[in-house]
Amino acid sequence: MFTSLVILLTFCLVFDRSYHVLWFKIQKLFDILPSSSLTIEEIGSADIISLSGSNDSLLHKFYSEYSLSSKRIYKSVRILFSITFAAYVVAIEIVLWQIKAADSGEDGNFVTTVMWPSLLGLFFVSLIIVQPFLMLLFLLNKFFEDRVSMRKLAPAAIAISFTWLTLMYFLTVGPFGYTHNLLTKVSVIGVCVMGILSGLASVSTPYYAFQCFKNRNRRDMKHATHNKVETLWFKTSAIRDRIREYEECVEKSISLLKTLSTSSNQADISTAIKLKEGIAWYQLEIVKLNGTLQESKNVRLLKQLFQLIFLVYCFYKLTHVWFVAVPKLIIHSYKFPSDSSYEFFDNQTNEKDPLAITIANTLNFLILRLAHQNDLDSLIKQISLTLSVSLFACSISTVTTTISYLLTLLPIKLQILALSAMQSSSRSLELPKSRKDLYDAKKPPSIIKNLAVCELTGIYILSTILMIRSNLPTDVSSKVNQLLGERFTIPNVVIDVWSDKTFAFSSLLTIIGIKVAERTLHKQFS
Repeated sequence: MFTSLVILLTFCLVFDRSYHVLWFKIQKLFDILPSSSLTIEEIGSADIISLSGSNDSLLHKFYSEYSLSSKRIYKSVRILFSITFAAYVVAIEIVLWQIKAADSGEDGNFVTTVMWPSLLGLFFVSLIIVQPFLMLLFLLNKFFEDRVSMRKLAPAAIAISFTWLTLMYFLTVGPFGYTHNLLTKVSVIGVCVMGILSGLASVSTPYYAFQCFKNRNRRDMKHATHNKVETLWFKTSAIRDRIREYEECVEKSISLLKTLSTSSNQADISTAIKLKEGIAWYQLEIVKLNGTLQESKNVRLLKQLFQLIFLVYCFYKLTHVWFVAVPKLIIHSYKFPSDSSYEFFDNQTNEKDPLAITIANTLNFLILRLAHQNDLDSLIKQISLTLSVSLFACSISTVTTTISYLLTLLPIKLQILALSAMQSSSRSLELPKSRKDLYDAKKPPSIIKNLAVCELTGIYILSTILMIRSNLPTDVSSKVNQLLGERFTIPNVVIDVWSDKTFAFSSLLTIIGIKVAERTLHKQFS
């Protein structure tokens, strides 16, 4: 009874904060420039950016403000958003409670028999049906504007949604073939995305850290690829030097651009276009570097500490996947070519302790020296709970990482168009009528982006629930499986193998992409 009351209280509290606070702050995730940096107008690049895009472009429409004329629909979407986020937090709370109470011997109660199935039903309706349909409908309405009414767009959105659900239902590749439950398949998609992002980050972070160490004594860094890893370890003087170098490049390019502005030669016109893009790139980098300068020393120190810890994880992950997991998969596919369910692979790895047990045994051997097995079991349960909390926190932070990487991967021209769209939207805002509306006037909430973040968060949380079982002791993992139900679970080994394959494929493509991007950037500014 007490647990049920705590869960209901959590739901109400998160709903209130999501409705009144989170709904308005998600927009910041899509800002290309850091919030603490100078605006584009302050560095005088608005004219150049305005020459690089059109108000009718696809990206301009994506970043431009979108508002619903119906306040009833707007409020309904906002309530759906808040309910879904509250359900996410409650789901995490229930799973953590199940892990904590794994050794209590309780069978079923109101939380596991009523609340959890209700949450799964809510997730199915929201994540599988309602939110994707609304995002698609609003996107179509935004791009077609007043040319096509929403009533005519609704059947098209329904048809596209139905086609997507049908394709996902019949998808049988890898772990998708173990279930017909769409909610489980969506969580497997989250496992794939998290594996891709993990591979990308685990390669790019050590690579740029090595480049930073390798080029630490170079003075001419103006054509180096700007990235957070390198900038994080720059001294303040080095950042200021780079800003001055970029400003000099901007001045030279502008003077050259003026000489080409009167020319009608096709080669000069192409050169002028490249110069405009180069100027805009330099100005974007100046704004980002200025934002870095405005960070406090404590913030930079914390970021550097986190970066060191993350570097250790990257090296561990890369060595484990490429020198342990991949060779095992190759040997297994050679010995058991027909074992697509990895039953024999699981038998080979059954003796391997889960992560929680490994950490507990290491701490016990090096530090604690516990005398009784009960004390060690209690430590394992505590580590399992702590590890689970950390994984859920990482799944939520992965949402911001996903959006950040997508924005970083945008080509220069698309970043310029996005900034131009955000500028034109901000100029068209009306003055706030009261202090209460001041924040809304500065940063209007985007319904489509809010729904996208809500969808992405749910997918990552569900995928974390699937992956978390591999790091737990057997009895705790079985409790989580019991909570999820038979239709929702996929064998641990299948999820682990699929995650390793996705990571390996992503890391390989990442290093290839980095080298191609470096050559392209060098040719562009040489």
